[in-house]
Amino acid sequence: MISVNALKPAAAQKYWAGKVPVTDKEFAQLTEQAKAQAFSVSGLSKLDQVIAVQNALAKIIDEGGTLADFKKEIPEIIKAQGWTGKAAHRVDNLLRTNLQIAYMAGRHDQMSKATKLRPYWQYVAVADKRTRPSHTALNGKVYPADHQFWDTYLPPNGFRCRCTVISLSKRQLKKSGLQVETDMPGTTMVTLPDGSEINVNPMPDKGWARNVGKDFYQPDLSKYPADSKQQYLENMIDGLCPHDFAQSGESTCLARLKKHLSQEDLEDMQTLIRSRMQGGVEGFEEWTEAVLKRNYRQRGDLYPVGNLPAKVTAHLHKQGKSPRLALVTVDDGQIMHLSRTAKKKRGQALTPLEIAEMSERFAESDWYEDTEKEGLLMSWVRLGDELVKVVINLDGKVSKHGVANRIVTAGVIDKKNVETGKRYKKI
Repeated sequence: MISVNALKPAAAQKYWAGKVPVTDKEFAQLTEQAKAQAFSVSGLSKLDQVIAVQNALAKIIDEGGTLADFKKEIPEIIKAQGWTGKAAHRVDNLLRTNLQIAYMAGRHDQMSKATKLRPYWQYVAVADKRTRPSHTALNGKVYPADHQFWDTYLPPNGFRCRCTVISLSKRQLKKSGLQVETDMPGTTMVTLPDGSEINVNPMPDKGWARNVGKDFYQPDLSKYPADSKQQYLENMIDGLCPHDFAQSGESTCLARLKKHLSQEDLEDMQTLIRSRMQGGVEGFEEWTEAVLKRNYRQRGDLYPVGNLPAKVTAHLHKQGKSPRLALVTVDDGQIMHLSRTAKKKRGQALTPLEIAEMSERFAESDWYEDTEKEGLLMSWVRLGDELVKVVINLDGKVSKHGVANRIVTAGVIDKKNVETGKRYKKI
């Protein structure tokens, strides 16, 4: 029976807070390292279900609980997936494995901060009849904390793996008589609980040869599609920096993350923080109404409009054109430009309502890739053959350091201008 007390250390909570929920199909398309930052459940194709399971696991990590408590959080999913009877082990596996991943990632973070005092790490397997021989073969091995061994063998090394790692000081090492290994492990003889012996090549299970702690706390987010990268950073803001930044966007939390994130990632996180401070996408309609008032004076304000849909970011990622973030912004001058007199005379101006509802159109619009430059076109039917088009340039400057995708123009056009032209390719 799994029974978990309120789970500290905070490092495990920090790890879980940064996980990006994705469907099993999206998970399969990620790089091996990106998978360390993602959370998915095999068989769950709906994102809301994945998020529900992730939240249930987060509750167990934060508050503690048993397998029964976990099941109470997701009864509809268990029923829908048929995780009952002979398949009930799926729920047990889901809870046990993800808890172990969170703890070991957190433990890796903690032990990495203490390597001056405790420079050696020891692999510890339970070594009972349920332990895989390949894991038993590693039991007791000691390597320096910075040895490449841990890039492959840091537990868990498979589903339901119960192995762990402990750190040792030089004094403990000498007192125990343990030997520090320098070579990577090879085939070795293992004595099983029943007394029999077998030769084992102690490799992790397929897909588990990685260091979950290093991959998570030193992520290469350039391998992510823009929407997944953005969600990862937003999860970090929620989990690590929810109240820790001033109105300027400066943050002691961001300062602490410098050793874990690249300068580009830190800039992107600041861009997202600034977006939230402005009111976020939810405040776009109110902001445009204020900008379009007669007495408004242009200030160069930049405001978040929406996020590029997953199908768009996935397409750009495959083309090697992925922007840094999915976030799309617009400045107040462009908002005023969209309804200016000259556009009205040509019949190309948007109405205030069309401008205000622009943020709501992202998910349902048609999207086109600009084949001439790094940009996109978003369009929807206005009336008959009339389309509203919104032209977006990728990775435009939003501050001294940060960038985001920017709306550069919008207007009313005939749909044949898009459908018959050669410049825009539908995504």
